[in-house]
Amino acid sequence: GQLSLNVNAQAISRDRLDRAFADPNNAASVTSVRGVEGQSGRLTAEAEWKRTFTTDGGLLLTPLLALRGDAGYVNASSGSLNAI
Repeated sequence: GQLSLNVNAQAISRDRLDRAFADPNNAASVTSVRGVEGQSGRLTAEAEWKRTFTTDGGLLLTPLLALRGDAGYVNASSGSLNAI
């Protein structure tokens, strides 16, 4: 059989709000937020097992078992978006 495992993680920490300001000469422009003050993270794990069996007639059968798990967290400053 064949067993594979894949794990991926991301962590972001910002000490201040990151935003792009609107153009005062253009009423249609909007302030955009590129990052919120605080911490966030994500973890993804995947596991897969498979094995190929050959029958007496030459037919190949490959059963597989796959599992995936995701977890994430956000700890943002409660007042960071209110200041916009």
